[in-house]
Amino acid sequence: MNPSKYLIFVLLFSLSSCNYIMDEVYRDKEEENYTTPYMGKWQGSYTGDENGTLTLNVNKNGSIEVILSSGNFQETFYVSLLGGGSGSIYSNSGSATGFILYGNFGIQIRDMDKRRPERKLECSEKLNIILLRFLLYGGRNLSLK
Repeated sequence: MNPSKYLIFVLLFSLSSCNYIMDEVYRDKEEENYTTPYMGKWQGSYTGDENGTLTLNVNKNGSIEVILSSGNFQETFYVSLLGGGSGSIYSNSGSATGFILYGNFGIQIRDMDKRRPERKLECSEKLNIILLRFLLYGGRNLSLK
């Protein structure tokens, strides 16, 4: 291979690598500066197959702590909003408490307890039954009061 062709190849490869690195830096900055419009603490009660209270603690980056309480039972799940979600949370007008969840939130379940891998399945099933099924399954809204 001609040395000048080799040099040109190395330069082009280096430039494309630099562009990739810069794109990653800009993407990281955007994620760092992003604040989800759902940020805050949302509380309400739910009814259906089970009754209880639901608390959503939505962090700046879209990660959510979901606390389900029913009688003496309380369970906590950690989920995050995925980029493709088209959901929204509206406060009930005229009420200091309660909210309505609309749309597809693109919820992803994360296993926070690595010591108990079987817990992930239990949490996933429980969350699907109690929360995700109520979150607009078939276009229905979940009204929490």
